[in-house]
Amino acid sequence: MTPEEILAELRDVALPELAPGPVAEGYLPEAVLLLAVIAVALVLIRRMRASAWRREAKAELRRIDALSDAPARTFEMTWLFRRIARHVPPGTVPSALFRAPTTLEDSDSAELRARIVRLIG
Repeated sequence: MTPEEILAELRDVALPELAPGPVAEGYLPEAVLLLAVIAVALVLIRRMRASAWRREAKAELRRIDALSDAPARTFEMTWLFRRIARHVPPGTVPSALFRAPTTLEDSDSAELRARIVRLIG
């Protein structure tokens, strides 16, 4: 065969007809499932970030409870209460927060601890 004969036998490429509608119908359920998984993941991440202050406060409270010095423990509890107060709805603030840390007693420390535990759950 000569090159001219070969070129004469060439034909156009026949493309299949495209049906109207989505190009890949079989992938629609997978796409919906993927979007649902992404949405659930975003909700869980948002919830974890929103409650991160509680986990940090619980860890800080455990550290404070391990302190042996009572005045230092009371002082640390007042600062912990002040740090977490912005995350909770407004309410009554213990009077111990308005006094000098050196004048606080063990009962004040116990009251602060009880309120902190109630706030952080």
